[in-house]
Amino acid sequence: MLMTYVSGDAARAKKVLHPFRDTVKPITDRFASLPNLFAVAHVADANFDTIPNRVNLQGAIVSDIWSDLILNVWDRWCEFTKNDDCHQTSILWEIDRPEKICVAGKADTAFHARDPHYTVLVYGK
Repeated sequence: MLMTYVSGDAARAKKVLHPFRDTVKPITDRFASLPNLFAVAHVADANFDTIPNRVNLQGAIVSDIWSDLILNVWDRWCEFTKNDDCHQTSILWEIDRPEKICVAGKADTAFHARDPHYTVLVYGK
């Protein structure tokens, strides 16, 4: 699953998403235009209605992402989700512009991880 935010108009979004739509050929392709970043930040709020009483959210910061890393995580995730209790586990890769993270200094904000990085999140239900 690819969830992304593309700022700009629909023509720009179409251009940015072209490799994912025409090369990868998704099983399902849903696209929505949102009026502002507030709407983007709250687009998944309805999911909170279905979160179970027990949920495990873990994150990791990685300096770079390689194809073999992604494939290894994919293989391990496929094996892990064969367990009955783990079918709803998902992994989210936050892929943005890591060089923008280090624009602010470590002491300038509450978020201290200011070296360029990506974030990987694991949601376990």
